[in-house]
Amino acid sequence: MIIYGFVSQRWERPLRVRDDLMTYDSQTLCAPTGHGDVFALNSRSGDIVWTASGRAGPLAAPIVVGAGQVFTLRTKSGSEERATRVTALSVEDGTESWSYQVDAPLTAGWVLDGGVLYAVERPDSGSSVIVALRAQTGERLWSVLLPEPVRSAPVVSGEFVYVTGGHGGVFQLSCGSRAQWCRFPADASPAASPVVTDGSVVVSQGRALAAYDTADGGLRWRRRLPGLAVGQPFVMGPAVYVAHRAGLAAHSVASSGRRLWSSEITWDTQTQGEPVVVDGVFHLTDRRGIVRAFGTADPGS
Repeated sequence: MIIYGFVSQRWERPLRVRDDLMTYDSQTLCAPTGHGDVFALNSRSGDIVWTASGRAGPLAAPIVVGAGQVFTLRTKSGSEERATRVTALSVEDGTESWSYQVDAPLTAGWVLDGGVLYAVERPDSGSSVIVALRAQTGERLWSVLLPEPVRSAPVVSGEFVYVTGGHGGVFQLSCGSRAQWCRFPADASPAASPVVTDGSVVVSQGRALAAYDTADGGLRWRRRLPGLAVGQPFVMGPAVYVAHRAGLAAHSVASSGRRLWSSEITWDTQTQGEPVVVDGVFHLTDRRGIVRAFGTADPGS
C-alpha cells in the first residue's frame, strides 16, 4: 500500500480566508477573506503582492479570476441581502478597473466565459433577468427577461447559455448580442445547474436524471435515481455523474441514459462541498471526510 503525505511546508499566511482560492498564470494565488478583502499572493513564496480592501462591501460569492482581472460580487456594507455590485480588479496590482451597480439583487451563481460575465438578476422574484457583461470594461452587452425565477448558475456551451427555471424546465439563450431564448419543458423542476454534452442538456430533477436535445428541446431520456439528487451533475468522458442521497451514479449520455455503475458513497454538499473533476478523475469527499477518486473504468465499489 502506498501512503502519500506532505514532504515539507513551503509557507503559511494567516489571512482568515473564506471561499475558494483561485489561481492566475500559475504564479498568483487570489484569496478572499470573510471581511471582504481580497489578497493576491505569490504562489511560490506566499508573499502578499497586493491587497484589495473589503470596504466596498462583503463578498457574496466566490471570486472569479480570468481575462487579467479578479471579479467580485459584493453586497452593501452591513447588509445580508444578495449582491448588487460587480467589481473588477486588475490581477497585476489590485486596482479597480470597473464596477457594475444594479438595483435588483444578483444570485451568487455566475460564470466567466469567452471574455463575458454572465449573471442572474432578481433570482427570488416571479421573473429573472440574465445579464451579459463585457469582462474588460463592465459594459452591459445584453439582458434577457425570463418569466420564471432562476437560482442556478448560468452554463455556457458553444453559442448558447443555459439556466434552469424555478417552475421546471431549461432555458436556452443565444450568446449573441441579440439574445433570444427558448424553454425546454420538464416534468419536474431541475435541482441544480445543467450540464451540456454530446448534443444533450442533462439536468437533475430531484429523483430523476433527464437529458434534452439541444437542437429542439425534445426529451432524449429520463432515468430514476435511488435517492434525491444533490448538486450539479458532472461530465467525464462518455458518462454523466450525479450525486444523490443514496450514493453516486454514472449514466451513459449516448445510450439512453443507461446506468454504467453506482456507489453507496454519500455526502452532503453543504458540509463537504461539491465534487470536482480533474484530469479525467472524479474527486469527492464523503460524510466521514475521506477523499475518494473515481476513474471512468471504476466499478464504484
